[in-house]
Amino acid sequence: MRKMFLTVLVLGISLLGSVAGAQTYGVNVFVDNNAVTFPDQRPYIDSNDRTLVPIRFIAEEMGAEVDWDGTKQLVTIDKGNTTIELTIGERRAKVNGTWKTFDTSAILHNSRTMVPLRFVSETLGADVDWVGSSKTVYIWTGKVPKEPIPQNPAAGKKTTSLTEADIQRLRSYPFERKTNDYVSFDDYLKINDGFDVNYAIRETTEIIEKNWYRGAQYYPNAEARFFADERTVYRHFQGYDGVRGILQIKFKGTNKEGLEPGKLYERDMEYQGRLSALDSQTIGWRIDFVVPLSDYKEIKE
Repeated sequence: MRKMFLTVLVLGISLLGSVAGAQTYGVNVFVDNNAVTFPDQRPYIDSNDRTLVPIRFIAEEMGAEVDWDGTKQLVTIDKGNTTIELTIGERRAKVNGTWKTFDTSAILHNSRTMVPLRFVSETLGADVDWVGSSKTVYIWTGKVPKEPIPQNPAAGKKTTSLTEADIQRLRSYPFERKTNDYVSFDDYLKINDGFDVNYAIRETTEIIEKNWYRGAQYYPNAEARFFADERTVYRHFQGYDGVRGILQIKFKGTNKEGLEPGKLYERDMEYQGRLSALDSQTIGWRIDFVVPLSDYKEIKE
């Protein structure tokens, strides 16, 4: 069995160890050229420009054993002759009893223990490559020969429909708002046999692809498509439906996004809308909040 992961960290404790500051999502991780799936908490780049990942996935993919001491806020990672001890909030770790420092810290985030990917991976004997243009990390454990790194793995892969990996990625982004009105992706799909979900997808997609909203272009001087799925819609707050999907867009001229005209781009997006008054005489679907979930990536046509 390839995986030796023994202890799954389910940390139902407060997030006092979390750090403040901006977090950039949309990071892709490959181990021995196999894409790693993150079903709940996604890896992200923290305010120190370092990639943090849930420790469970490092353990599973690299054959390590993990232990958590809630009293000491201590994570212990064992693989072969290497033992790493990281304390939440500290910028140093013990490696086989010797202190090693690094430039960010392990934290608790959304009930997951997040650790610095490069430090842990390299300490466990792996090679790590980073492709900044696509925010992709390649980890090589030595199990397979190291391969040349594609400098833009997203280029040349134009979305025509959502894959399972796309759906899981879209579901895994954190929520900007979450109140008592929240209904999860799966539970919301059950409401009215999915009628509300499909209505939200249809109305949101129509606004974006027809590029016409309340008497003006929604994306001025652009052509756009939007790809969503029943499993990427949820009830957000105060009756708003959060519709997550992939925006595919090409601008014909200068634009506020700063994208090069004539080129095709894609981005993970969330549109929060609801049935409401568009004006004094018209009721219809209204998009009130737009939440970018990732950066734009250029896509070859």
